[in-house]
Amino acid sequence: MPALVKALCFVGHTHIPGVIDQDGEFMSVEALGGRFELEEGSRAIVNVGSVGQPRDLDSRSGYVMLDGAAVTFRRVEYDVNAAMQDIMNESALPNANGERLLRGM
Repeated sequence: MPALVKALCFVGHTHIPGVIDQDGEFMSVEALGGRFELEEGSRAIVNVGSVGQPRDLDSRSGYVMLDGAAVTFRRVEYDVNAAMQDIMNESALPNANGERLLRGM
């Protein structure tokens, strides 16, 4: 069977950080120890997570740093309660979008 992943690709907006390897296997940030080592010709899909609506039970903003040899997953604290209140004050948005910030899901 040919490889499912043809190149190194970064994606977001899917809310769950991790890496899908060339054979289609998902590796969580925890399983990777927070870092994915790159080799020449690496083929993987790197999900960078979500700055605003994480879905991995961690309410902190998520992003990655690419240093050429590795992808490092990072998290940053922010005022989740203030963000939740801003969402709940916006009538065009469902309250659930704000409430789930506290749970990270």
